[in-house]
Amino acid sequence: MDVEWWKTFFEVGGVALLFLTFAFGAGFMLTGKMVNDRQSERLRNFEGDLTAAKTNLEVQKERAATAEGKIAGLQKGASDAKKAEQEVGLELAKQKEKAAKAEAALFELQRERLPRSISIESIEFLKGRAVAGNVEIMYKRDDPEAAGFAEWVWAFLASNGWNATKPVSIPSDISADKVVEVLGAQPLGVTVVTQSIPDNPKRDDAFSVLVDFLVKSLRTVYGGRSPSALPAHTTRIIVMQKP
Repeated sequence: MDVEWWKTFFEVGGVALLFLTFAFGAGFMLTGKMVNDRQSERLRNFEGDLTAAKTNLEVQKERAATAEGKIAGLQKGASDAKKAEQEVGLELAKQKEKAAKAEAALFELQRERLPRSISIESIEFLKGRAVAGNVEIMYKRDDPEAAGFAEWVWAFLASNGWNATKPVSIPSDISADKVVEVLGAQPLGVTVVTQSIPDNPKRDDAFSVLVDFLVKSLRTVYGGRSPSALPAHTTRIIVMQKP
């Protein structure tokens, strides 16, 4: 090969190399632009997604704050409702207490105005408690209410096995101021009189049973002693004017 051939070869190679350099440079520029465009698109998409996520986060925060506000409101409402319920309960308890006091006062007023009578509690107490011995019943003369109550006492004692005599009025020669001295009874109310008041914790003797029987119907029952005015084994119930 002569020098001209090599010269031609290198010229052609230089032109080819120049072309390749231009082609690769253009390809680099083109592909670089394409990559940059894609990266820019991805960046824009990412920024859009990030913005949407931030917006959604703010919405969720706002919803959470709203929910917390509603929960706080519900809790306050529940607390207020509970407080109101407690106040209503207290007021109801006060009203019940007032009603109970008014009912008790009315009952006491009725007891003061109505004739004395034997209560259901007394009747139930008396069952099966008959005691041996005699029971005399006396009442204040010319006092229909006292006479009526004495009849009640006699009826329930007799029907429950007691040896009780029919009530009689206090003799006219025993004045009201002599009742304590002669009969051992109080001038008002009901007195159970015995020869000797027993000291019996079991309270199963005639005197104790009669006192407990009567006290369940009356507010107060008195006990009295009259050793000389009573026959042996006898308990006397004396009904005086209603207090």
